[in-house]
Amino acid sequence: MHAFLTGLRPYLEAAYFVASIGLVIGLFVTRQQLLAFRTDSRVRNERLAKEKAIDAASRYLGDFVSKASSDWSERSTKNISYRRDKLGNFSIGSLTKERASAVAKQTSASTTALPVLNELETIASFFTTGVADEKTGFSIIGRSFCATVHNYYDLIALLRGDEAAQPYWSNIVELYRLWSPRLARAELGATAESIARHISGLPEDRSIAPVGC
Repeated sequence: MHAFLTGLRPYLEAAYFVASIGLVIGLFVTRQQLLAFRTDSRVRNERLAKEKAIDAASRYLGDFVSKASSDWSERSTKNISYRRDKLGNFSIGSLTKERASAVAKQTSASTTALPVLNELETIASFFTTGVADEKTGFSIIGRSFCATVHNYYDLIALLRGDEAAQPYWSNIVELYRLWSPRLARAELGATAESIARHISGLPEDRSIAPVGC
C-alpha cells in the first residue's frame, strides 16, 4: 500500500499543480469579467444621467420658459419686479421690511409667479438628487438658470422665510449655490484670457533715455 501511494504521489502533485494553475486562470478571468461589468455599468449610468440632464434641460427650455414668459408679461403689465443683482442668503431676513412687504403685496397680485418657481424647483431637483448629470445641465442651461434665480430672488427669499426645516425652493437654492461660483470662475477665466490676448497684442514697451546718458 505504501509503495502504491509512493508511486501515486508524483501524479497527485502534478494534478494539484495543474488545478492551481486552473484556479489562478479562473480567478483572473472572473476578475476581468467583473471589471468589464463594472465599466459597462458605469458607462450605462453616465449615459443615462446625461440623457436625464438633456430631458431636464429640454423641460427648462420648453415648459419653464413658456410659464416664465407668461409671468414676465403679467409682471410687465402690473409693474412687478423681484430681481436682485446682489443676492443674500435666500432668507426673508435678507430683505428689508419695506421690501418684504412690497414683495408680499406684489405676489398677492400675481397668478403666474408660483407656477414658475414650482417648475424651476422640479427641474433643479433632477440635478441636486443626482438623477441627472449636473455638469451636462450646467453646460446647457447654467447661465440662464442663475439669471432666473436673480430675477426671482426677492420672491424666493420671501416665501422661504427664515431658516427653518424643509424651506421652500431648497433645490433651486442648492443648485444655484453649486452653479453660480462655477459660472463666475468661467467668466473670470474668459476675462483673464481676453486681457492676456490684449496685452500680447500691444507693442513692446519702449523708453527714451535722458540726454547725456
